[in-house]
Amino acid sequence: MEKKVCLLTGATAGIGKEAAAMIAEDNFKLVFTARNKERAENTKKYIIEQSGNEDIDYFFCDLASLNSIKSFTKEFKEKYDKIDVLINNAGTWESKLNYTEDGYERTFAVNHLAHFYLTHLLLDLLAKSNSARIINVASAAHKYARFNFDDPDSSKKFDFLKVYANSKLANIWFTNVLAEKLKDKNITVNSLMPGVIVSELLRSLPFPIKQLTKLISKPTTYGAKTIVRLALSEEVQGITGTYFDEFKVGKLSKEAQNFEKAQKFWELSERMISSKIPDFQSI
Repeated sequence: MEKKVCLLTGATAGIGKEAAAMIAEDNFKLVFTARNKERAENTKKYIIEQSGNEDIDYFFCDLASLNSIKSFTKEFKEKYDKIDVLINNAGTWESKLNYTEDGYERTFAVNHLAHFYLTHLLLDLLAKSNSARIINVASAAHKYARFNFDDPDSSKKFDFLKVYANSKLANIWFTNVLAEKLKDKNITVNSLMPGVIVSELLRSLPFPIKQLTKLISKPTTYGAKTIVRLALSEEVQGITGTYFDEFKVGKLSKEAQNFEKAQKFWELSERMISSKIPDFQSI
């Protein structure tokens, strides 16, 4: 039987790393992106040791660069002709205002714009699967979002708590609109809250917040299992456009449920990408 292909971002640490190892146990061809070769090699070794599956591959991709994403997908397509599961897991949480090479605030750019663009570029390979799944890792933090369409990446009025919440709302809006656009295709799209998990996302945050979060966090493997369930379980087969809070259907904020705003945000995301990548084509 031909192996299914799973592509995962954010696999070199945290829940992404554990999820990658768990999915590899299920006889997948597991592919992940990385920015650092040493960490990538260590992650590959870890996945093989944990899963017993040696069919592990990785590509260089800097999610803070739209051009890097474009180069990665071109390279990926030269080697692979389909994707069965795409897991948009990578994320960052910047405590200070930092810009990407494209001129966007880094948290918003990595957490949303990168995966918006990456997913668009890979939809043709997902369509070649008999039953493809797209999984976007969001957060209950979306409930604290205060999105401003005149300042989408919060670069004009930066607040590190707000920008992270906005990026997680963005993940859900993206999921909901994409699910609607693909409703007649063989591709499901869902988002999830993995739980409050010990994470490298905390590394750049103020010390008091790090310590408080660690006190209430669950183990990394717990959060990974929430991702793996959406990637593999027959229970969620055919379910699309749904937000899961850990292992159950979650409750969205009123803002996240606003499909009109989600569509408006989709169009804004298109403009933000196309202003930097002139040949970008949305669906």
